[in-house]
Amino acid sequence: MVIAKRASKLFGNRVHKLFSSRRICSQSGFYGPWLEQLFPQGYIERPERYPDDEEWSRVMKASSTWPFEVENSTVVACFVSSSIQGEIVAETLNSLAVVGRQRRFTSRDCASLYRGFRLYVVTIGVVLADIVAHVRLVETKIGTRFLIGDKSVLPQREGLLEVLAPAASDLWGSHLKLLLDLRSKTMASEDLTIEYLSGISARFQEAQSLLLSILPLCIIDYCFHLRKNLTKDLTWKLLRDSLNTERLKDFPRFRGMRLQVIAGLVAAVPKHDRANRLANVPRFFLPIPQKILLAACDILYSRGFLRPLKRIINEAQAIKGNSYRRNCWLEHEWGR
Repeated sequence: MVIAKRASKLFGNRVHKLFSSRRICSQSGFYGPWLEQLFPQGYIERPERYPDDEEWSRVMKASSTWPFEVENSTVVACFVSSSIQGEIVAETLNSLAVVGRQRRFTSRDCASLYRGFRLYVVTIGVVLADIVAHVRLVETKIGTRFLIGDKSVLPQREGLLEVLAPAASDLWGSHLKLLLDLRSKTMASEDLTIEYLSGISARFQEAQSLLLSILPLCIIDYCFHLRKNLTKDLTWKLLRDSLNTERLKDFPRFRGMRLQVIAGLVAAVPKHDRANRLANVPRFFLPIPQKILLAACDILYSRGFLRPLKRIINEAQAIKGNSYRRNCWLEHEWGR
């Protein structure tokens, strides 16, 4: 957790307790609990480590080189989707605690939790790994260095990779231990217990706290230096070349889950915001007609992630009746 402490010093009180306002629907321009907590004004504020307000506006707003503001970027869209998935997993853990006071847990409960948590963990892992890989690619190909902040404030600013890469690795390690723990329970057909769930929930929240300290590195520092030093067209060309020459070599490492990850990232975006978000995704990432894409993603996401977890959450709601308050961030998912 050394990396988390370093990140917390960088971002001050912007790293909040994860579930401090999880039952309150925000009027923020962002959708999802993580982004609403980090950017409660509804847009990405200029932090003190970037003192030039004019440059900040020029880089982060829509322009001739980047025809959309950073709030509508693919990076933010990925974290909108991941945020929703993470909240559903958290709600499932809470719901299992309610269910466990009424009946014995079953192996099906454990398998459902494992399936949902696996997709969430792999999604976060893929998104962060791709950002780290892209920073390395740009620094190698273009020769620019991504920093945390503006070097005019402090010439010896830390490089983004020096903090982001080990932090992402720490987060993956924490998530993987949790995932393997749940997998061993599932494979052994062992029943869950309230005590076991409490331990899993505590470890999950620790990992989420680390994740919240990482997000500003991706959304603020990565996006700022990318948009400042490259155009959208050059960025997409580098990504396309990288996909063609390198990405396919690693394709089997997720054992078929990359399709599930893509489906989850697309389908978890709230329907009212999809057109806006997908318009700014490089077409070579999603090379099929949008209607077919959305239909396929909705089916895969519903069957592989939503249904197993919704069963548990709905059961908890039935047990508690009117006293149960479903998390407002999840309401759009229940119409599927």
